[in-house]
Amino acid sequence: MDQQLEEYFHQARQSGMSDQEIARALHEAGWEESAIQQSLQEKASNDKDTTNAALTGGKKRKWRVIGLIIGGFVLFSWAVSLILSTLSACKALAPLSGFFYGGGTEVKRIECIINRAIEKQDADLCQRISHAEIKEQCFSSSITEAGTDEKNYDKKLFSSGEPINIETCKTQIPSAIKYICIQAVADQQQSVEYCNLLPTIPLKDECLFGIIAMEKQDPNSCALIQKETTRNSCYRTIARKKGAPDLCNDISSQAGKDNCYYGIALDQHAFQICALIQPETKTLRQDKTLRDDCFEKVEKTN
Repeated sequence: MDQQLEEYFHQARQSGMSDQEIARALHEAGWEESAIQQSLQEKASNDKDTTNAALTGGKKRKWRVIGLIIGGFVLFSWAVSLILSTLSACKALAPLSGFFYGGGTEVKRIECIINRAIEKQDADLCQRISHAEIKEQCFSSSITEAGTDEKNYDKKLFSSGEPINIETCKTQIPSAIKYICIQAVADQQQSVEYCNLLPTIPLKDECLFGIIAMEKQDPNSCALIQKETTRNSCYRTIARKKGAPDLCNDISSQAGKDNCYYGIALDQHAFQICALIQPETKTLRQDKTLRDDCFEKVEKTN
């Protein structure tokens, strides 16, 4: 476009003239029709490019704003979800932990759950702990504390000797009392089935060992115990009570078997049982073999 025409178009448009008015004024001023039309076309093309660029930039800015809004909403939703999950995991425990609803470290969150479970005798709160061993300790602590609470009227009911229906246990609140009730029913009825209603492996094993196997002097109940050390203790205890060295063979470790033989040999003053101990097994002090120590002690008692 001619520089002079371009300046005219610019000034005329700023003054508010339309393209038709500008063309008419140029024609009256003596400009050729072809030059005027060419200038109009070039100006229209430039205006279109400018408009498209403005629209594109506007759209980009619009989507950036929308993106920021959406991103902010997602971040806000995530934060709310995190707060609510923490809130539900350890609700109303700020006074105990010193943190807002347990919102500090994971250790503080677990601490407040355990405190709550013990304080409220609500052992089922321990299910909110993901770490298996800490969860088991939480259950045991809550149930033990509830069982030793002298103000707990349920304890008197469960220890009265009167028959208890398992359905009664299932309705007990708080939950620690429910599990004490289940232990009492398992003891009354000598039922493995009821031991299995307890919430953790250690509690089930303790029920099978302390309530069932010891009462019945039944090594078959020992076989149902899941934790190896507890199962070995069950076999060793019954073997000594029965004076049955053959039950020592069910113990998983050689050292455990040898200590089982050792105990029975001393109980019965029996050299032949000392002979069952492996010659390489040492005493706890490691100063002699367990077999030699067994022979020496049996000899002194005979």
